[in-house]
Amino acid sequence: MVHCRFGKVVLSVVLLSALPLVEAVATDPKGALACEKAAALGGKVDYAAALEACSFINDTLTLDDPERAKVLSFRSAAHRGLGDFSQALADAEKAARLDPNLALAHFYQGAAHGELGEIGEAMESLNKALEIDPTFAPALHSRGVAKMMQDDIEGALADQNEAIRLVPNFAFAYNDRGLTWFAIGEFEKAIADYDKAIELDGTLALAFRNRGSAHGGQGDLDKAIADFDKAIELDPDYAHTYKDRGLAYLNQQHYDQAIADYDKALSLQQGLVTAHFGRAVAYLEKGEHAAALLDLERTLLVYPNDPQVYTKRAEAHVQAGDIAAARADYEKVLSLNPTDEGAKAKLNALGES
Repeated sequence: MVHCRFGKVVLSVVLLSALPLVEAVATDPKGALACEKAAALGGKVDYAAALEACSFINDTLTLDDPERAKVLSFRSAAHRGLGDFSQALADAEKAARLDPNLALAHFYQGAAHGELGEIGEAMESLNKALEIDPTFAPALHSRGVAKMMQDDIEGALADQNEAIRLVPNFAFAYNDRGLTWFAIGEFEKAIADYDKAIELDGTLALAFRNRGSAHGGQGDLDKAIADFDKAIELDPDYAHTYKDRGLAYLNQQHYDQAIADYDKALSLQQGLVTAHFGRAVAYLEKGEHAAALLDLERTLLVYPNDPQVYTKRAEAHVQAGDIAAARADYEKVLSLNPTDEGAKAKLNALGES
């Protein structure tokens, strides 16, 4: 799966550069211009330091200071960067109440809603930000991501194109336009946008990971793995990249390497169900049906009505010699998808055995 920064995938937004903000605290404790200077399109961020700096600035302001809304907006970004999406939303909502005409506050409110999977609320906040400032490129780009998640491909591309027109060096916008092309199978266009994102920001792990997925979509697994390798070098703690590289190894029939990557993904993110399923398939190919069954059971806890999972579990039962259980799973597949000819054939074959 490709990745942006929004909800299940994560919304790419204007990132908060902690260092300028920390430095600015010493020279401008009131912090209005300091916070504004702290916004940057991309870059590595020490969000903990940013949170500390934003909190310090906020505490120096009086309750009625008109700049508090801006400070709280940036503190929302810091909370979001640390994965505390509920607190990010709380700060952004407070900022929007303090200054209803601050586009930045509505933007970060939309970002937080997106991270929480609340796409409708995210759209509402981003629309408000753009009503206030129609040229706010990050809000346009982020609304494009939300539209993509709502399957509005035409609307997504329109917003992302406009964001790029307004800010031609906006690496995240190219990355997420690439996601939109990927979603409709336009792999060449997706790769071109990922190439541009990487040209603009060679440290953007998401772009390498997403380009790897696009190469995989084209069947070029060697290029896919090379991109996943680079993404892991840049961000070694992101579980999904190991999961995606595991899939590439699986498709190359390198089962031990696939299992090692799925193991790593699950060590970083417990309960990553797609890693459990991929690892189950790799175990099946190695004939290790007991391990496969354990992963398939975990997968069914999250996807109890997925025919593909029951198909694989039926295969595991066949390997284990439990024909009755295999027949039950193929019957379940047909109850979920009556037109599955493969399941019909397998069920008939088991009946004849």
